[in-house]
Amino acid sequence: MSISFRHLASALVAAVIVAAAPAHAAFQIQKVVSPGGIEAWLIEDHRVPLMALEVTFRGGAALDPAGKDGLAVFTSSLLDEGAGDLTAQAFQKEMADKSIALSYGADLDNFSVSLKALTQYRDRAFELLTLSLSKPRFDPDAV
Repeated sequence: MSISFRHLASALVAAVIVAAAPAHAAFQIQKVVSPGGIEAWLIEDHRVPLMALEVTFRGGAALDPAGKDGLAVFTSSLLDEGAGDLTAQAFQKEMADKSIALSYGADLDNFSVSLKALTQYRDRAFELLTLSLSKPRFDPDAV
């Protein structure tokens, strides 16, 4: 993703969040840069015990290998269907029990992940996100 597109996308996200906020709410938007150079915008509002993460990166259906049309969309639909030692049912149950919303998506040009959780379950939400990306199961019954 080009830096200018990243800046535009970040600005649009920030504008939508700020525009949707009540007039009396003042958000401080912080630019955060990872050691690898990935830029992100951090918006904190501690009045609401919720954390949300939205990440989009290049890697959608346009990059599917020849003869494997639909691979990106298919993969995105399976990443939350069990991971590590957790079957699809156990993974989904844990997310439901802790009010964690984790989903993946793919369109023509992008692959995305969305994570929302109550702050009290933030650590477990990130553990499930990491597990789904690093040790997806792709069990036959989920496929």
